[in-house]
Amino acid sequence: MKTKLSLSPLYFFITFLLVSFSDPYSIKRISDQDYRYEFYVTNKTTTPKANKVYYWFKGGAIHSAQGDFGGDLLNEVFLKTYHSNQIAEKGNFKNGLKVGIWKTWHPNGSLESTQKWSRGLRTGMYNKYDKNGLIEESGCYKNDKKQGKWYDFVKKDTVNFNNGVPALKKQKTSKLDKLTLKLQELKDEQNKKTAIESEKAKIKQAKTAEKEYIKAQELALEKEKASAKMRKKEANKAEKATKLTAKATKKALKEDEKNKKALDKANNEANINSGATPKKENLFNRYYNKLFKKKTSK
Repeated sequence: MKTKLSLSPLYFFITFLLVSFSDPYSIKRISDQDYRYEFYVTNKTTTPKANKVYYWFKGGAIHSAQGDFGGDLLNEVFLKTYHSNQIAEKGNFKNGLKVGIWKTWHPNGSLESTQKWSRGLRTGMYNKYDKNGLIEESGCYKNDKKQGKWYDFVKKDTVNFNNGVPALKKQKTSKLDKLTLKLQELKDEQNKKTAIESEKAKIKQAKTAEKEYIKAQELALEKEKASAKMRKKEANKAEKATKLTAKATKKALKEDEKNKKALDKANNEANINSGATPKKENLFNRYYNKLFKKKTSK
């Protein structure tokens, strides 16, 4: 009987653990180096959205990812505590997405932040506090992006956001800054005018150089044409002189041939009259006699 009584609490504890890890709707309790966690999960499936972060439980740990999940989705109440049992964070999940008001606390128990969530997206007011409970930052989210005025009470600064993008502040300009800016604008304008004048001068110089180059090319072309014309004229003159010389030479040869024939005729007649038989003369003797007779006649 005593044995049965001593084993019953252990049996009850083991049964409780088995049920808690096998039943998705029973509370889960895990811990890590910094915190302890108590939460519920569901084995329901859902179609994940690309712009939302899902939280799930698998392998004795909580995981999160944007756009998908890989285990039993966290559902309903979620509680995170320090190892001192002081509450650290509390909120609600619905099929792996944060919903409703979520709060966090400093280790001393003072409130650290509050944020409203809607289907996994931050929507509504956000407030942040220091360890003494004094507010440090406050603003509003819309579809998980900062929207409107955000107040930084530590830096004493206010920033306007539009769809998560901060608007640039208009800085106040002193009179000295305005005068300096005006002076700089005048200098820039003067430098711009000087640069324009310089460019105009360069363009004018380039055009003048181009005109002079074209003119020089035209003069060189005219000179080349005149030179070519002169060369052609001289070539024609030389050709004409060559033709005249050839014509004169041809005429002289004809004249010599005529004279030769006349001499041969005269010699034949003289030989006939003298009764002597004319001897044949070779070409050399003819030419020699012809020259000799010419000299004698002279």
